[in-house]
Amino acid sequence: MTLAPIGMVDLIARSSDAPSGTRRFADNLGAELRGLGVDAHTTPTYVPRYRRAAGRIRGRTGIDLAAFLGTYPLTLDLRRGALAHLTTQTFATALWRPLAAVVTVHDLFPTLGRPGPSRLAARAFDAFAHVALRRALWVIVDCQAVADGLAARGLVNTARLSVVALGVDHAIFRPRLVDDDHWNWLGLEPNTPFLLYVGTEAPRKRVELLLHLLALLRRRGLRKLVLVKAGPPAADARDRLKTLAAALDIANAVRWLDRVDDARLAWLYRHAALYVSASAQEGFGLPVLEAMASGCPVAVSPIRAHAELVATGGVLLPRNGLEEWVACLHELLRDDSRLKSLGEQSLSRASQYTWRRTARESIQAYAAARHMPTAT
Repeated sequence: MTLAPIGMVDLIARSSDAPSGTRRFADNLGAELRGLGVDAHTTPTYVPRYRRAAGRIRGRTGIDLAAFLGTYPLTLDLRRGALAHLTTQTFATALWRPLAAVVTVHDLFPTLGRPGPSRLAARAFDAFAHVALRRALWVIVDCQAVADGLAARGLVNTARLSVVALGVDHAIFRPRLVDDDHWNWLGLEPNTPFLLYVGTEAPRKRVELLLHLLALLRRRGLRKLVLVKAGPPAADARDRLKTLAAALDIANAVRWLDRVDDARLAWLYRHAALYVSASAQEGFGLPVLEAMASGCPVAVSPIRAHAELVATGGVLLPRNGLEEWVACLHELLRDDSRLKSLGEQSLSRASQYTWRRTARESIQAYAAARHMPTAT
């Protein structure tokens, strides 16, 4: 494939000291773009010259303006002549003024922020960001499910839209025969079977459903089964989830891991009996892909984004409800040969997703955007 020259690209992302999926996306994409000869530079959303004013506002109102503007930027420090790639949809707030920009939309779910003024402001700025997408030269989405959602809401011109799947770092997320021992870190005996979920505790993720699944599976004879939940806590959800786990008599069978580095995360994927997601709504589902690339069998809720990503590389859980999910998982977890086969299928499916492919297809979108007039 011959790639069109597209000039400078400024990848807009949160600061490097603010770990997030968006930052990982920008870093991986930037590295591959540079490997393909593109002058790609990562630029933080928050402009440092506003730090003093942000401190005063936080002191008077309690609103962390630096964090807020890191999510909803209003101005950007760009190189002259560079095409701006806003690496997540909330950054589209910067399009209030004319800007030569491409926007990646990962999902259409609101960023609610913290209770109080921040939550109200986040709702307003989410709505504004959605409207501002119409001013982008080009829109990139991770999957067709998101593309169709944007089109149904009239938020994009489908003639200016590309579906570009995310990649996965196969050097980190891969199966290994010999591995480090992190069982003590988890507080578990070696080879204890565990379900793994990686992500937030937002309501749409339905972590409470995973707790109910664990409780029912243990009652059906899988008494040693544990759930490992990796991902940052949500102040308004973690206490509620822990109370539910106690009520279900599984408090000692759940591990809550707030921050996990790549090495330990890769270990979790490789040693989990099964990766599970009960999400009711999803964008691309990068943790599912990371699990698959690690050779971990996956069983996920039967939503469209999951079906699009997993295809034949995993199990889509039944649509009929909790009891059917329990029956499906119980049968699966008692069949070692099927779990092994599913792991092999996951690995084969994940091999199709690379950051190099993401970069090449992004370059095609940049080239198309360069021929579009900037909104005024």
